[in-house]
Amino acid sequence: AVSTMQWELEIAQKDAVIAHHEREILRLQDTMAAQTSHWTAQVTALQCQVTELSDRPTVAAYEQALQAHQQVAGLTSVEASYSTDKGLNAMISDLQAQLVAQKQVHESTVKQLELANAATVSRHVSVIAQLESALDEALDTRKDMPSSILGDVLGSSSGDKDAKLVAIVRQQRDRAKDKLKHVEAEWHRAVAAAQAASTRLRQLEVENVDLVQKMRYVSSSSSNQRGDLETGKHSSSLYEARMNPFDQFKQMESAARVAQLNPLDKIMLVSARLILSHPFTRMGLLVYLVVLHSLVMGTLYLSMHLCNISNHT
Repeated sequence: AVSTMQWELEIAQKDAVIAHHEREILRLQDTMAAQTSHWTAQVTALQCQVTELSDRPTVAAYEQALQAHQQVAGLTSVEASYSTDKGLNAMISDLQAQLVAQKQVHESTVKQLELANAATVSRHVSVIAQLESALDEALDTRKDMPSSILGDVLGSSSGDKDAKLVAIVRQQRDRAKDKLKHVEAEWHRAVAAAQAASTRLRQLEVENVDLVQKMRYVSSSSSNQRGDLETGKHSSSLYEARMNPFDQFKQMESAARVAQLNPLDKIMLVSARLILSHPFTRMGLLVYLVVLHSLVMGTLYLSMHLCNISNHT
């Protein structure tokens, strides 16, 4: 029990350390992603500004526009044109100097941002490598930890012992939850299999009923086959129940009434069913009753005449 408790405490402590390192790695990865996206956005904005500045008209474009303006306006005064050209040249030189200065500023800013981004990425990579190495060392030294951990835990304060025991209980609860999820998944699979089997059974019953119907049709259309079927009694009963759902109820009622009769009534019922169930027996019974009635009437009539018995006497 002590060794099991010791192993549980060691596993709980190492799991806590691993979870802490994993959270630290995730936090650093998120920070690195945020910094990377931020500096990427800054570089993109600076590139857009550089592109915008490069798309502006150059000195040659200004000179061509000036020449076209001079040709259209038809300037004839040399002094005026000289002064105008001098002013335009000064303005163009100023614009060119401003453009060069802005380009230099943007290039220096882009270089600084790239250097800062590279330094940040390298720092994050080194931190992640250190955390991964620490995690590997923790995993490697899990089995090599001394047995004094149990003594430290038992000798620590009550708050630390309670916290570690709570961690162990939580781990056991998580394991129980995992087992319960596995059992629930197996139960759901078993329920699905049972539902599929019941569905297949209903389909087979329907197919058997249809097969009995086809066999009834074939047997009724063929003159060489008998009217009754020796096989498929269950499917035949299902077919009869589907054709007339009240037959089964009637049979149950009649069976209950027959069970309530006395033996003499049962004998009479069975005899009546045997006699009246076939047309030849019914015809024989009718002929027998007619012949018996005629014989009785004839005998009475002859006896009356032979003995000279009349209505007056």
